[in-house]
Amino acid sequence: MSERPEIVLCVNDKPMVIDLASLQDTCPPVLGRFLGIYGLVNGFKELNRDDQGRLTFVKDFEIYRDNFQACITFIKTGYVGSIEPTDSTEGSLDTLVRTMDILGGSKKLDAYVSKKQTEIEDDYILERLSLFNPMTPKADITHLFTWKSMHNSWSTGLESDEWSVTVRTAKSLDLWWRKRKKTDE
Repeated sequence: MSERPEIVLCVNDKPMVIDLASLQDTCPPVLGRFLGIYGLVNGFKELNRDDQGRLTFVKDFEIYRDNFQACITFIKTGYVGSIEPTDSTEGSLDTLVRTMDILGGSKKLDAYVSKKQTEIEDDYILERLSLFNPMTPKADITHLFTWKSMHNSWSTGLESDEWSVTVRTAKSLDLWWRKRKKTDE
């Protein structure tokens, strides 16, 4: 691998300078091959370069500089910023994933996307749970319960199987008590 930085051409002949040494330990295999990090092994042909010696694979794959930069940033740091939409890009994590897929994919990005998807699913589940199991009158947007703000020793609530206590109200020591409404209420 070369000690000097590589210049990579992107769409519209926009160059990007890359310090290959900074990617040595983190670069996905296919992209590393395109960049020449792993050398010419297993019978691969020489890297595609223009007459000035700049790598052209990004331009050949019709990848814009902003999108390629987002890939390199993710590889180096794990940071996924919002790729701001421009005339040539739509922005978003989806663009980063598509660009990385074109460049051979990344297990690190796959893990990141999987984690984000799990967080989205968990948020959805929590939202659905709070919809059907609200803890306060404000959260009871579907009006499933009758609510009372009472002290924790409220005898009617304690003696009833219908009333249950949820959380403390904003006022002093009072708690929210709820009773599921009957379907005809």
